[in-house]
Formats: sequence, structure tokens, C-alpha cells
Amino acid sequence: MSMNATNNRKKTLQTFLFCQLLSILTVMAFASPLAAEGARVVAWSYYVFSPFVIEGNQGLLHDLVEQLNKDAHGKYEFHLDIMPRKRIDMHLAANDPGIVLFVSPIWMQAQGKSEYQWTPGLFADRNGLLFNRQTKVDYAGPRSVHGLKMGGVFGRKYKGLDESVADGNIIREDTQDEELNVLKLSERRIDFMTAPESVLRYLVNRLGVEDLVYFSPTPLNEYTRHILINNVPPALEAFLMQWVTDLPSNPGWLAIKEKYQLQ
Repeated sequence: MSMNATNNRKKTLQTFLFCQLLSILTVMAFASPLAAEGARVVAWSYYVFSPFVIEGNQGLLHDLVEQLNKDAHGKYEFHLDIMPRKRIDMHLAANDPGIVLFVSPIWMQAQGKSEYQWTPGLFADRNGLLFNRQTKVDYAGPRSVHGLKMGGVFGRKYKGLDESVADGNIIREDTQDEELNVLKLSERRIDFMTAPESVLRYLVNRLGVEDLVYFSPTPLNEYTRHILINNVPPALEAFLMQWVTDLPSNPGWLAIKEKYQLQ
């Protein structure tokens, strides 16, 4: 075989190998980062209050993500990213891959897409009504709390009560968070407040004011909390669906529910 033929064969082989390498690199560049083993998965939340977040990087959000990582056995690495609701909406509108923790479909309007994927419910929650023991009302609609002083949080909307506040039938006095309102309630400085019962029961227990407050048997409204799944690979979606389905028999999750007194 001539020297030129040998050189030509070498060049052809080199060209073939280069094209193969380029093809592999191109696939890697455009492949979903969530497709690899141990892939990083962002878990968004806009909750910055107890029991979801407690001082020292503790709380329900951190515990849930820790349990997710434990049960993923290294296949996925879930990372909690807490940010304002508007920034989460921007990520969803851009179709960025990730999940949103402890939200309900009734709160999350589709941002530039028809729908999201949702896991089964993590737990049932409701916007409860908490009264001081002296007032103690069994809620039966807005009229049942007319003439009372409600503790609110600055900037928060209270569907079902805002109209009565605007009409002057309910006096609203705002503070910076629910914990301050529970304390004011226990001191009879306000008559009632409303917030998720997952929040209220945790705060009442932690502050030790069970004998000073009263939960109305009828809430303001009820809902279930889920995981919103956005633009992730089918394998990850299937993992999350099955993981939530199996939660009623998951010892780690049962311990979390007991720790935070979730219903």
C-alpha cells in the first residue's frame, strides 16, 4: 500500500472520529441536565414563615427536601430555593425545569402555558379561624364576625373577609406576621385571625397558648397541598408521583407530619 493511501486512510479515520466526538458533545450540550444520574433538581418555595421555615435553616420545607433526597438514593439531588412568588412565576413562565412545594392548583395560574403537572395531595389544609377564648365564635360566614377586630398581616388579602373590612363591618389591624397575631390574640388585643391551620396549630403549640385561643370548627376555606411539577423528564415526574403516592406508609414523612402537627 502506498504512503499516500495510508495517509488518506488515517485522515479519513481522524475525520470520522472527530465527527463522532462532535456529535457526542452536541448531544451532551443540549441534553436535559435532569437526565443524568445524581441530577440537581431545584425545589422552589415562596414561604418564609413557620412552620415552613424556622430559624437556622430548619422547618417543614427543609425536612421535606431532606426526605426527598433520602428516598431518591442519589438518583436526584433536590435543592431548596426560596424566593418571592413573582420570581417563581417568572421561572414557570420561562418553562424552567423544577418543582414548587406545598402549593395548590387553585393558587397557581398558568404562566404562559395551559397547565402544570401535579402530584397527589401531600396533606389537607384549610384557612382556619382562630379566636381568643373570650370571643369564641363558631364561624358561619362573614356576618358571624361582624363587629369584631381581626388581626391581619400587612399586604395580605383575605378572600371572603376583605369586603366586610372595606365596608367597615370588620375592623382590621395588621402586623408583620402570624406569630405576632397569635400573641395578640392570646392577650385579647384582637378578637380573631385567619391563616393556614398548618401554620396556626404549629404556632399555638410552640407559643404554649392552647388554653387562651379557640379554633372555629368551620374554616374560611379548605384545600390540599401538592407539588407542582414543571418541565422535567418523564422519569423524574414518575418518581415524584410514586413518592407522594407512597407517603402514607413512609416512616420519614409520618414523623414529619407528627413533628409539625399536620392534618
